[in-house]
Amino acid sequence: MHKRAIYLHKSRAFLEREVVAAVKRGERCFIVSNSKKYIKAVHRMILMECGDHVVMRIVTSDNSRDDAILRFLANVKEEFCRIQVLAGTPSIGTGIDMTFPNEQRLVVRVFVFFYPFINTHTDIDQQLCRVRHPGRVDVWINPATFNFTSNVDVIMDDLARSYAVPRAVRGIRPDGMVDYDRADPLLNLYAHVTALQRASKNRLVELFCALRVANGWTVEWVDGAASTSPVTAAREILAAERAEKLLAAPLLANDDYIELDRKIQQGANLSDEDRMSYERNHFERTVGLPLDARLVELNRDGKLLDRIITLAAVLPLLPVGRQGPDLVDALLQPTTAPKGRLHKRPPEQLMAVLIRVTGLTSADGFDDKAVVSV
Repeated sequence: MHKRAIYLHKSRAFLEREVVAAVKRGERCFIVSNSKKYIKAVHRMILMECGDHVVMRIVTSDNSRDDAILRFLANVKEEFCRIQVLAGTPSIGTGIDMTFPNEQRLVVRVFVFFYPFINTHTDIDQQLCRVRHPGRVDVWINPATFNFTSNVDVIMDDLARSYAVPRAVRGIRPDGMVDYDRADPLLNLYAHVTALQRASKNRLVELFCALRVANGWTVEWVDGAASTSPVTAAREILAAERAEKLLAAPLLANDDYIELDRKIQQGANLSDEDRMSYERNHFERTVGLPLDARLVELNRDGKLLDRIITLAAVLPLLPVGRQGPDLVDALLQPTTAPKGRLHKRPPEQLMAVLIRVTGLTSADGFDDKAVVSV
């Protein structure tokens, strides 16, 4: 039997241009990525490069529970025939099988874009195999590799010391280490699953290729390159539009904000307007500053609020402008004894200790001349 080929691309930009070319030719395409932001950028790229006449359906965590999307996925074999492009993340969900009668290759192209240390190679394989009889499959996987330990014994020890399975922990030994039941079935299961996931994510491309070959495919590398990425301009436009929406979002009264926050906590789907309004109000209430263009730019990766919250938790532990005992020194005191350990300390306390140990702070406060290179 003739083996099917899968085309693995070294250049993401080159494959993005292949997507544009395929859509312009009128080919029906299935595009999948493990990045919601990337799928949104690809959507905008297609509109910019191919025109707004292209009929597309986008499925991400933002809309995967909408009634229209649920109806589409429930009857995806017929619905897919009414559009040209389906683009989505693993939020499309398991069990979606795009098998067409008589092995018809109605989906001419399958494009896969995956980033590392999020999914395993089997997850990627599952996503591209949703289309059973594609005309051609093109894949780009970020080639980054990692060296996270996948030794089961080491992982089990880490999980026990972090109390990931509390029932397996017996207590603290005289030497300061955690005493735990190595035969606990839940701890063993947790350790083995974690080891398999880490092993996969450490060598994602290599293991993905091996799995495809084991399933009867051949892997052909594509060396094509592109000097620029058509997604770049799409991302910049999306960022500008997002900033404009955030800054234009209305300020909410306490009752309205609490109601919106309740919906968020319950996992409800929000309109784009409500999502922008919540994000602006949540940021301003948490930080205590009005949102402006500079803060929006600083928060382009969406992690500024986490950084501020972390710093706010660490600062009270530091001796900046405060008289009295040094709390960080008090936390470090047990570690000066032989085999001394820090046990069950919250993250902000560990952070305060670490920046003291690395020399970023002292009993006098921050050392503005200290430099950390790694």
